[in-house]
Amino acid sequence: MKITAAAPDLTLLVASTDNEVSTHALSALDSMGKLLEVASGNADTTILTVALGALKTKGVKSEEALKVYEKHLDSPEDGVKTIAALALIDLAPARLTTERLISVMNSPSEEVRAGAGRLLRKKLAGLTRED
Repeated sequence: MKITAAAPDLTLLVASTDNEVSTHALSALDSMGKLLEVASGNADTTILTVALGALKTKGVKSEEALKVYEKHLDSPEDGVKTIAALALIDLAPARLTTERLISVMNSPSEEVRAGAGRLLRKKLAGLTRED
């Protein structure tokens, strides 16, 4: 049996209400190289939020990870959208266009609004008459 065959079972454990179980499942998925895959393709809001949060905490900013964060900015779920926005604000602020920052300013999360506002002010301060 391949170790990676355990990934689906471990993915379900990420949503455990037992923090220790969830943490160990995340660690195992990360060791298997499956954490980004879980964050990219899972439909469960809890699993997505936890997996995206783990990637953000680890500071993962590979091109593939950045695309995953960007994809989840359009999630209908506020928790998923929030963690994706925070990841981009912290890890790749240059990828957030002015239009996207304005959109993110409507977040229910004070932390997202503050971060987006800070980035938007920086972008606007750098504008010239030619822009």
